[in-house]
Amino acid sequence: MKKHILSCCVIAGAMLSAPTMALESPEFIGYAKWGKMYTNSDERNNGSGEVSGVIATTGGFGNFRLGNEANWWEAGLTGDVAKISNSVFDVTWMIGNGGGDWSSIRTQQMYVGATDVIPGQPQAEVWAGRRYYRQHEAFLIDVKVWDTSDTGIGIENIDLGFANAHFAWFAPDAKFGQPTEEPDQYQAGAIHSFDFRISDINLGRGADLTLGINYATLQNRDLSPAEYNISNDGYMLTAAYNQIWSRGTNRMTLQYGVDGLAGGLMDGVGTTNKYFLGLEHEGSSLRFVDNGEVRLSNSIDMMYVLAYQKIDLDNGNGTEWASIGIQPQYAWNSFHTTAFQIGYDMAKDQTNIGKNETFKATISQQIQAGPGVWSRPAIRIYASYVEQAEEWKPASSEWFDRIPGAAASSSHIDTSEYVFGFNFEAWW
Repeated sequence: MKKHILSCCVIAGAMLSAPTMALESPEFIGYAKWGKMYTNSDERNNGSGEVSGVIATTGGFGNFRLGNEANWWEAGLTGDVAKISNSVFDVTWMIGNGGGDWSSIRTQQMYVGATDVIPGQPQAEVWAGRRYYRQHEAFLIDVKVWDTSDTGIGIENIDLGFANAHFAWFAPDAKFGQPTEEPDQYQAGAIHSFDFRISDINLGRGADLTLGINYATLQNRDLSPAEYNISNDGYMLTAAYNQIWSRGTNRMTLQYGVDGLAGGLMDGVGTTNKYFLGLEHEGSSLRFVDNGEVRLSNSIDMMYVLAYQKIDLDNGNGTEWASIGIQPQYAWNSFHTTAFQIGYDMAKDQTNIGKNETFKATISQQIQAGPGVWSRPAIRIYASYVEQAEEWKPASSEWFDRIPGAAASSSHIDTSEYVFGFNFEAWW
């Protein structure tokens, strides 16, 4: 904890005392959600009556977040620390924690950016460090569908005339180890991840397009025995369409992944890693996500999501996942709103052992800083009805249990429960 306090003091001091032209004070930034969930189920969380974590489909990749969120906070500082002529250097620092134990605080972002340091490119920014990077999110199901956020270096906002280009080289933490010749021994492999995007391609009538290619590769290869068909690299192609119109917005993402990035670069409750290098993960994936919000009347707004992903792997350990949900919200006045959420989520294994399903319906009474679906802070009290069916679950044998989709049969389990609780959510 002392190290975090010292880091905060150093960064704040640098922002406030940089001997350059007049600079603005550092900005306090952050996000937080905190509360408590309860259930009438005797089976969840050893019958304690509390809900630990979130309710989601086994083998799926998201959760319907209204009245179904894990506690989390992150906060930090951002600001310019030096200005020379028109060139500006800025620092962003953020820490976060998902529990009440302050010893588990982690660095979420810590990076430096430099703008207008490349001739002819006044808007381009060179950066290095750990950061959240150009995330594409399906908010209603709490899934980031295109996320390479990590430690890296890059340049963004290169003006191409018709669009902007961005390039980044990331050094993600290696979570999976490769099996070696020694029994039960694994060799962790360092990963290089490269992200190239062209964004803001104007399609007219409030629409724009982003195209991207991601490539990931292991630093050291061939560490595993020959009998393992290891994925040493992988790539993903992405097309993201964004539409803004008079009554709302729509965001549609289509992605095709191969081998180590089949089903990768996604962050949600059901994801174990963004990269599947160093594993038997030869194959491909197709992912489609459409989400947005629409104003139905002066008092009614609605969020929606439709998501689908199919991972086909040579070893049969792929999955198929689909999620659909809507969340209409009625504004009684500028501060009081009522939100309803209905969602269905499904996950199947590639070998067709079975299908897992979740149905969730939630009503939430809210006090928030404005009537819209994006107005925050928001204080909520909610109640949900949840039905789940489980016919398969991931296997747990040797190192294959860390391959998403590796399935073992399960007896058919049907459950239903009522969930209720409270929380707040804020960003600033």
